[in-house]
Amino acid sequence: MNKEVITIKIGSNALLGESGKNFDTDIITHLLDDIYKWRKQYHIVLVSSGAVAAGRIVLQKTADTLDRSTLAAVGQMHLIDMYYRLCVERDIVPSQILISREHLTVRENYAHIRHTFQELLHHDIFPIVNENDAVALQGGGFGDNDALAVYAAILSRSDRLIFLTNLDGLYTADPRVDANAEFLERVDNIDQEITAMCSASRSSFGTGGMLSKLRSAKMATTAGIDVHIINGLKTENLSQLLSGEKVGTWFPRIGEDSLSDKKLWLLLGSTSNGQIIVDDGAKEALKQRKSLLAVGIKKVRGKFVQKDFVNILDMQGDTIALGIVDYDSEILSEALKQKKDKESIRRRLPREVVHSDNITLLK
Repeated sequence: MNKEVITIKIGSNALLGESGKNFDTDIITHLLDDIYKWRKQYHIVLVSSGAVAAGRIVLQKTADTLDRSTLAAVGQMHLIDMYYRLCVERDIVPSQILISREHLTVRENYAHIRHTFQELLHHDIFPIVNENDAVALQGGGFGDNDALAVYAAILSRSDRLIFLTNLDGLYTADPRVDANAEFLERVDNIDQEITAMCSASRSSFGTGGMLSKLRSAKMATTAGIDVHIINGLKTENLSQLLSGEKVGTWFPRIGEDSLSDKKLWLLLGSTSNGQIIVDDGAKEALKQRKSLLAVGIKKVRGKFVQKDFVNILDMQGDTIALGIVDYDSEILSEALKQKKDKESIRRRLPREVVHSDNITLLK
Protein backbone atom coordinates (compact mmCIF):
# COMPACT_ATOMS: atom_id res chain seq x y z
CA MET A 1 0.00 0.00 0.00
CA ASN A 2 1.35 3.41 -0.95
CA LYS A 3 -0.70 5.42 1.56
CA GLU A 4 -0.32 5.71 5.32
CA VAL A 5 -2.89 3.66 7.23
CA ILE A 6 -4.80 5.29 10.08
CA THR A 7 -7.18 3.59 12.50
CA ILE A 8 -9.79 5.85 14.09
CA LYS A 9 -11.76 4.69 17.11
CA ILE A 10 -14.95 6.48 18.09
CA GLY A 11 -16.53 5.63 21.42
CA SER A 12 -20.15 5.59 22.48
CA ASN A 13 -19.80 8.89 24.37
CA ALA A 14 -18.57 10.66 21.24
CA LEU A 15 -21.26 9.05 19.06
CA LEU A 16 -24.02 10.09 21.43
CA GLY A 17 -22.70 13.63 21.86
CA GLU A 18 -23.78 15.90 24.70
CA SER A 19 -27.35 14.61 24.97
CA GLY A 20 -26.51 10.95 25.51
CA LYS A 21 -30.00 10.02 24.31
CA ASN A 22 -29.51 9.46 20.58
CA PHE A 23 -26.76 9.44 18.02
CA ASP A 24 -25.40 12.92 17.37
CA THR A 25 -25.93 13.24 13.62
CA ASP A 26 -23.75 16.36 13.36
CA ILE A 27 -20.74 14.60 14.89
CA ILE A 28 -21.20 11.46 12.79
CA THR A 29 -21.80 13.43 9.56
CA HIS A 30 -18.66 15.49 10.18
CA LEU A 31 -16.71 12.30 10.84
CA LEU A 32 -17.78 10.75 7.53
CA ASP A 33 -17.09 14.04 5.72
CA ASP A 34 -13.57 14.03 7.17
CA ILE A 35 -13.04 10.38 6.27
CA TYR A 36 -14.17 11.09 2.69
CA LYS A 37 -11.85 14.09 2.49
CA TRP A 38 -8.77 12.36 3.88
CA ARG A 39 -9.17 8.98 2.15
CA LYS A 40 -7.39 10.49 -0.85
CA GLN A 41 -4.26 10.77 1.31
CA TYR A 42 -4.73 7.94 3.83
CA HIS A 43 -6.20 4.47 4.10
CA ILE A 44 -8.66 4.73 6.99
CA VAL A 45 -10.07 2.03 9.27
CA LEU A 46 -12.92 2.93 11.62
CA VAL A 47 -13.47 1.10 14.92
CA SER A 48 -16.92 2.08 16.11
CA SER A 49 -18.57 1.40 19.42
CA GLY A 50 -22.29 1.98 19.76
CA ALA A 51 -24.06 -1.34 19.09
CA VAL A 52 -25.35 -1.67 22.66
CA ALA A 53 -26.23 2.03 22.82
CA ALA A 54 -28.09 1.69 19.50
CA GLY A 55 -29.96 -1.32 20.86
CA ARG A 56 -31.13 0.78 23.80
CA ILE A 57 -32.28 3.53 21.45
CA VAL A 58 -34.24 1.11 19.25
CA LEU A 59 -35.83 -0.91 22.06
CA GLN A 60 -36.32 1.97 24.51
CA LYS A 61 -38.60 0.83 27.37
CA THR A 62 -37.76 -2.87 27.09
CA ALA A 63 -33.99 -2.26 26.90
CA ASP A 64 -33.44 -2.53 30.67
CA THR A 65 -34.84 -6.07 30.68
CA LEU A 66 -32.37 -7.35 28.07
CA ASP A 67 -28.74 -8.41 28.37
CA ARG A 68 -25.81 -6.81 26.56
CA SER A 69 -25.59 -9.48 23.86
CA THR A 70 -29.24 -9.04 22.89
CA LEU A 71 -28.94 -5.27 22.79
CA ALA A 72 -25.84 -5.55 20.62
CA ALA A 73 -27.54 -7.97 18.21
CA VAL A 74 -30.35 -5.46 17.66
CA GLY A 75 -28.18 -2.34 17.77
CA GLN A 76 -25.47 -3.50 15.36
CA MET A 77 -28.04 -3.55 12.53
CA HIS A 78 -29.06 0.04 13.33
CA LEU A 79 -25.44 1.17 13.69
CA ILE A 80 -24.15 -0.31 10.43
CA ASP A 81 -27.25 0.85 8.53
CA MET A 82 -26.50 4.42 9.63
CA TYR A 83 -22.88 4.14 8.46
CA TYR A 84 -23.91 2.44 5.21
CA ARG A 85 -26.30 5.24 4.24
CA LEU A 86 -23.74 7.94 5.05
CA CYS A 87 -21.04 6.12 3.07
CA VAL A 88 -23.23 5.62 0.02
CA GLU A 89 -24.05 9.35 0.01
CA ARG A 90 -20.30 10.04 -0.17
CA ASP A 91 -19.48 7.40 -2.78
CA ILE A 92 -17.56 5.33 -0.21
CA VAL A 93 -17.72 1.53 -0.39
CA PRO A 94 -18.00 0.34 3.24
CA SER A 95 -17.40 -3.10 4.72
CA GLN A 96 -18.18 -4.57 8.11
CA ILE A 97 -15.73 -6.65 10.17
CA LEU A 98 -17.01 -8.16 13.44
CA ILE A 99 -14.19 -9.66 15.47
CA SER A 100 -14.23 -12.00 18.45
CA ARG A 101 -11.19 -12.45 20.65
CA GLU A 102 -11.00 -16.18 20.00
CA HIS A 103 -10.56 -15.43 16.29
CA LEU A 104 -7.13 -14.01 17.07
CA THR A 105 -5.72 -16.53 19.53
CA VAL A 106 -5.13 -18.99 16.68
CA ARG A 107 -2.31 -17.70 14.53
CA GLU A 108 -3.83 -18.98 11.27
CA ASN A 109 -7.04 -17.05 11.98
CA TYR A 110 -5.02 -13.96 12.83
CA ALA A 111 -3.17 -14.23 9.50
CA HIS A 112 -6.45 -14.67 7.62
CA ILE A 113 -8.06 -11.59 9.19
CA ARG A 114 -4.91 -9.59 8.51
CA HIS A 115 -5.07 -10.65 4.86
CA THR A 116 -8.72 -9.52 4.71
CA PHE A 117 -7.77 -6.06 5.98
CA GLN A 118 -4.99 -5.80 3.42
CA GLU A 119 -7.31 -6.78 0.56
CA LEU A 120 -10.00 -4.29 1.63
CA LEU A 121 -7.54 -1.42 1.88
CA HIS A 122 -5.78 -2.39 -1.36
CA HIS A 123 -9.12 -2.06 -3.18
CA ASP A 124 -9.93 1.21 -1.39
CA ILE A 125 -12.82 -0.34 0.59
CA PHE A 126 -13.57 1.29 3.95
CA PRO A 127 -13.52 -1.19 6.90
CA ILE A 128 -15.86 -0.52 9.84
CA VAL A 129 -14.89 -2.70 12.81
CA ASN A 130 -16.69 -3.71 16.00
CA GLU A 131 -16.54 -6.58 18.44
CA ASN A 132 -19.03 -9.38 17.82
CA ASP A 133 -20.79 -8.68 21.14
CA ALA A 134 -23.79 -10.82 20.24
CA VAL A 135 -21.72 -14.01 20.52
CA ALA A 136 -18.89 -12.99 22.88
CA LEU A 137 -18.94 -14.91 26.15
CA GLN A 138 -19.09 -12.97 29.41
CA GLY A 139 -15.49 -12.16 30.33
CA GLY A 140 -14.20 -13.68 27.12
CA GLY A 141 -14.20 -10.61 24.91
CA PHE A 142 -11.74 -7.78 24.46
CA GLY A 143 -13.02 -6.01 27.57
CA ASP A 144 -13.65 -2.80 25.64
CA ASN A 145 -13.28 -1.37 22.15
CA ASP A 146 -10.12 0.51 23.11
CA ALA A 147 -8.31 -2.83 23.11
CA LEU A 148 -10.10 -3.82 19.91
CA ALA A 149 -8.85 -0.60 18.29
CA VAL A 150 -5.24 -1.68 18.90
CA TYR A 151 -5.98 -5.08 17.39
CA ALA A 152 -7.52 -3.45 14.32
CA ALA A 153 -4.52 -1.12 14.03
CA ILE A 154 -2.10 -4.05 14.18
CA LEU A 155 -4.16 -6.17 11.79
CA SER A 156 -4.39 -3.34 9.26
CA ARG A 157 -0.70 -2.38 9.67
CA SER A 158 -1.69 1.11 10.74
CA ASP A 159 0.85 3.87 11.27
CA ARG A 160 -1.42 5.84 13.59
CA LEU A 161 -4.27 5.15 15.99
CA ILE A 162 -6.60 8.03 16.88
CA PHE A 163 -9.06 7.83 19.78
CA LEU A 164 -12.05 10.17 19.50
CA THR A 165 -13.33 10.77 23.03
CA ASN A 166 -15.35 13.34 24.99
CA LEU A 167 -12.19 14.83 26.55
CA ASP A 168 -9.44 16.95 24.99
CA GLY A 169 -6.79 14.35 25.83
CA LEU A 170 -4.89 13.19 28.90
CA TYR A 171 -4.80 15.33 32.05
CA THR A 172 -2.96 14.87 35.33
CA ALA A 173 -6.42 14.44 36.92
CA ASP A 174 -10.04 14.42 35.80
CA PRO A 175 -10.63 18.02 34.61
CA ARG A 176 -14.37 17.64 35.19
CA VAL A 177 -13.83 17.42 38.96
CA ASP A 178 -10.36 18.91 39.52
CA ALA A 179 -9.79 22.52 38.48
CA ASN A 180 -6.02 22.07 38.92
CA ALA A 181 -5.77 19.27 36.36
CA GLU A 182 -2.99 19.94 33.84
CA PHE A 183 -3.21 18.95 30.19
CA LEU A 184 -0.46 16.69 28.80
CA GLU A 185 0.40 17.40 25.18
CA ARG A 186 2.87 14.52 24.79
CA VAL A 187 3.58 11.33 26.74
CA ASP A 188 6.72 9.36 25.86
CA ASN A 189 6.54 6.70 28.55
CA ILE A 190 3.31 5.19 29.87
CA ASP A 191 4.57 4.20 33.29
CA GLN A 192 2.92 3.72 36.67
CA GLU A 193 3.05 7.46 37.38
CA ILE A 194 1.05 8.18 34.23
CA THR A 195 -1.53 5.44 34.78
CA ALA A 196 -2.00 6.57 38.40
CA MET A 197 -3.41 9.84 37.05
CA CYS A 198 -6.42 8.07 35.56
CA SER A 199 -9.54 6.75 37.16
CA ALA A 200 -10.36 3.11 36.48
CA SER A 201 -14.03 4.05 36.10
CA ARG A 202 -15.69 3.36 32.80
CA SER A 203 -17.21 5.89 30.46
CA SER A 204 -20.86 6.85 30.80
CA PHE A 205 -22.23 4.89 27.85
CA GLY A 206 -19.39 2.60 26.79
CA THR A 207 -17.10 0.14 28.51
CA GLY A 208 -13.81 2.00 28.25
CA GLY A 209 -12.27 4.98 30.05
CA MET A 210 -8.96 6.87 30.06
CA LEU A 211 -7.11 4.07 31.89
CA SER A 212 -8.26 1.65 29.21
CA LYS A 213 -6.94 3.99 26.52
CA LEU A 214 -3.56 4.23 28.25
CA ARG A 215 -3.23 0.45 28.34
CA SER A 216 -4.14 0.32 24.66
CA ALA A 217 -1.73 3.14 23.85
CA LYS A 218 1.09 1.21 25.54
CA MET A 219 0.36 -1.80 23.34
CA ALA A 220 0.10 0.27 20.18
CA THR A 221 3.29 2.27 20.72
CA THR A 222 5.15 -1.00 21.43
CA ALA A 223 3.84 -2.25 18.09
CA GLY A 224 5.30 0.82 16.36
CA ILE A 225 2.06 2.82 16.09
CA ASP A 226 1.68 6.50 17.02
CA VAL A 227 -1.36 7.14 19.24
CA HIS A 228 -3.44 10.31 19.62
CA ILE A 229 -6.29 10.96 22.05
CA ILE A 230 -8.45 13.89 20.91
CA ASN A 231 -11.87 15.33 21.62
CA GLY A 232 -14.30 13.93 19.04
CA LEU A 233 -17.07 16.28 20.14
CA LYS A 234 -15.09 19.13 18.59
CA THR A 235 -15.69 18.27 14.96
CA GLU A 236 -12.77 20.32 13.64
CA ASN A 237 -10.19 18.33 15.66
CA LEU A 238 -9.71 15.35 13.37
CA SER A 239 -8.98 17.40 10.25
CA GLN A 240 -6.67 19.69 12.22
CA LEU A 241 -4.71 16.69 13.49
CA LEU A 242 -4.47 15.11 10.03
CA SER A 243 -3.34 18.50 8.67
CA GLY A 244 -0.35 18.36 11.00
CA GLU A 245 -1.58 20.60 13.81
CA LYS A 246 -1.04 19.72 17.48
CA VAL A 247 -4.32 18.42 18.82
CA GLY A 248 -4.96 16.33 21.92
CA THR A 249 -2.33 14.12 23.55
CA TRP A 250 0.30 12.37 21.44
CA PHE A 251 1.93 9.07 22.42
CA PRO A 252 4.89 8.56 20.03
CA ARG A 253 5.75 5.07 18.84
CA ILE A 254 8.66 3.50 20.69
CA GLY A 255 11.87 3.17 18.69
CA GLU A 256 12.29 2.41 15.03
CA ASP A 257 12.71 -1.36 15.28
CA SER A 258 9.68 -3.12 13.81
CA LEU A 259 8.35 -6.20 15.57
CA SER A 260 8.17 -9.49 13.70
CA ASP A 261 4.77 -10.77 12.67
CA LYS A 262 4.92 -13.35 15.46
CA LYS A 263 5.77 -10.72 18.10
CA LEU A 264 2.85 -8.61 16.90
CA TRP A 265 0.57 -11.63 17.20
CA LEU A 266 1.82 -12.20 20.75
CA LEU A 267 0.72 -8.66 21.63
CA LEU A 268 -2.83 -9.81 21.04
CA GLY A 269 -2.60 -11.99 24.15
CA SER A 270 -3.04 -8.97 26.40
CA THR A 271 -6.75 -9.69 26.75
CA SER A 272 -5.96 -12.94 28.55
CA ASN A 273 -7.07 -13.24 32.17
CA GLY A 274 -3.92 -15.24 32.98
CA GLN A 275 -1.26 -13.34 34.91
CA ILE A 276 2.22 -14.29 36.11
CA ILE A 277 3.86 -11.94 38.64
CA VAL A 278 7.66 -12.01 38.59
CA ASP A 279 10.42 -10.71 40.86
CA ASP A 280 12.91 -7.99 39.96
CA GLY A 281 15.54 -10.50 38.86
CA ALA A 282 13.18 -12.11 36.35
CA LYS A 283 12.11 -8.66 35.17
CA GLU A 284 15.71 -7.75 34.35
CA ALA A 285 16.23 -11.10 32.61
CA LEU A 286 13.19 -10.48 30.42
CA LYS A 287 14.57 -7.07 29.48
CA GLN A 288 17.69 -8.87 28.26
CA ARG A 289 15.50 -11.04 25.98
CA LYS A 290 15.85 -14.15 28.16
CA SER A 291 13.20 -16.77 28.87
CA LEU A 292 11.04 -16.70 32.00
CA LEU A 293 12.06 -19.41 34.48
CA ALA A 294 9.95 -20.70 37.35
CA VAL A 295 12.41 -19.51 40.00
CA GLY A 296 11.58 -15.91 39.14
CA ILE A 297 7.82 -16.27 39.59
CA LYS A 298 6.21 -14.89 42.74
CA LYS A 299 2.52 -15.53 42.05
CA VAL A 300 0.06 -16.86 39.47
CA ARG A 301 -3.42 -15.39 38.89
CA GLY A 302 -6.29 -16.66 36.77
CA LYS A 303 -6.68 -19.98 35.01
CA PHE A 304 -4.74 -20.91 31.89
CA VAL A 305 -3.45 -24.03 30.18
CA GLN A 306 -0.30 -24.83 28.25
CA LYS A 307 0.04 -22.68 25.09
CA ASP A 308 -2.37 -20.01 26.39
CA PHE A 309 -1.56 -16.31 26.29
CA VAL A 310 -0.51 -14.78 29.62
CA ASN A 311 0.33 -11.32 30.91
CA ILE A 312 3.64 -11.03 32.78
CA LEU A 313 3.58 -8.40 35.53
CA ASP A 314 6.27 -6.95 37.79
CA MET A 315 5.95 -6.57 41.57
CA GLN A 316 4.36 -3.12 41.14
CA GLY A 317 1.53 -4.57 39.06
CA ASP A 318 2.65 -3.19 35.68
CA THR A 319 2.35 -5.49 32.66
CA ILE A 320 5.90 -5.76 31.34
CA ALA A 321 5.53 -8.54 28.76
CA LEU A 322 3.11 -10.87 26.99
CA GLY A 323 3.75 -14.46 26.07
CA ILE A 324 2.66 -18.04 25.53
CA VAL A 325 3.01 -20.21 28.62
CA ASP A 326 4.35 -23.79 28.67
CA TYR A 327 2.66 -24.92 31.90
CA ASP A 328 -0.92 -25.00 33.21
CA SER A 329 -1.75 -22.48 35.95
CA GLU A 330 -2.57 -25.32 38.37
CA ILE A 331 0.86 -26.91 37.93
CA LEU A 332 2.61 -23.57 38.45
CA SER A 333 0.52 -22.65 41.49
CA GLU A 334 1.12 -26.03 43.13
CA ALA A 335 4.86 -25.83 42.53
CA LEU A 336 5.02 -22.33 43.99
CA LYS A 337 3.20 -23.47 47.12
CA GLN A 338 5.61 -26.34 47.71
CA LYS A 339 8.91 -24.81 46.72
CA LYS A 340 11.62 -24.63 49.38
CA ASP A 341 14.62 -23.55 47.34
CA LYS A 342 15.56 -22.77 43.75
CA GLU A 343 16.96 -26.22 43.09
CA SER A 344 13.74 -28.00 44.10
CA ILE A 345 11.61 -25.81 41.85
CA ARG A 346 14.02 -26.39 38.96
CA ARG A 347 13.49 -30.12 39.40
CA ARG A 348 9.69 -29.76 39.47
CA LEU A 349 9.56 -27.34 36.52
CA PRO A 350 12.64 -28.00 34.36
CA ARG A 351 11.43 -26.22 31.19
CA GLU A 352 11.12 -22.49 30.65
CA VAL A 353 7.73 -21.25 31.79
CA VAL A 354 7.66 -18.85 28.84
CA HIS A 355 10.35 -19.23 26.16
CA SER A 356 12.05 -16.07 24.90
CA ASP A 357 10.83 -16.80 21.37
CA ASN A 358 7.27 -16.54 22.68
CA ILE A 359 7.62 -13.25 24.58
CA THR A 360 6.86 -9.70 23.47
CA LEU A 361 8.13 -6.98 25.81
CA LEU A 362 6.01 -3.93 26.56
CA LYS A 363 8.49 -1.07 26.63
